[in-house]
Amino acid sequence: MSAEKIGALIVLDGGRLIGMFTERDALNKVLAAGLDPGSTKVAEVMTKNPICIPATTTVGDAMELITKRRFRHLPIVDNGKVLAVVSSGDLTHWLVQDKIGEARELVELAAGS
Repeated sequence: MSAEKIGALIVLDGGRLIGMFTERDALNKVLAAGLDPGSTKVAEVMTKNPICIPATTTVGDAMELITKRRFRHLPIVDNGKVLAVVSSGDLTHWLVQDKIGEARELVELAAGS
């Protein structure tokens, strides 16, 4: 995970999402607990049944959810199939880009009038 700069992995059982293993899981449930990273099974320390959202969820609602629940990764699931995993960074980037676009539109509107 570190070498690939991946903060979370999804864990599937027959295509069904059953958990996520995150950097926090590695730090808190493995290293801080004194477990051997080489022999500890992901299934023992993963976050089971993570909260998921449907693809129809707005970026604002997704950001509110991860902010209130204090997690960084959020699976997007449709009919039991994982479509993607978005991070708090992904959502923040999208919101910032959207606001930059809005500001540009306001400047163009003001300049044209």
